[in-house]
Amino acid sequence: MPLLAIMYSERFENNFELDHVKWVARIGAELGTDIVKTYYTGSKDSFMEVVDSCPVLVLLSGRALTKEPKDFLSKLKNCMDAGGHGCAVGRNV
Repeated sequence: MPLLAIMYSERFENNFELDHVKWVARIGAELGTDIVKTYYTGSKDSFMEVVDSCPVLVLLSGRALTKEPKDFLSKLKNCMDAGGHGCAVGRNV
């Protein structure tokens, strides 16, 4: 059975900063998880760095409910284009 780790850099001022997200994603992988769920870093290029630095599958976290479904779908498309393997969401479905 695959193990999913929800990896958020909650103790930092900017939880979505690229270096913080890369760091926690990598920690999740090194702890032995098969899949890491983490925050979107704001752009396809920066999220690609997260995916490239993590040796396990990376999923996008849904976070807060967006006003427009297209906003969330655009973020999800960028995640997938960056090499992410999908999303784990609730409110945005």
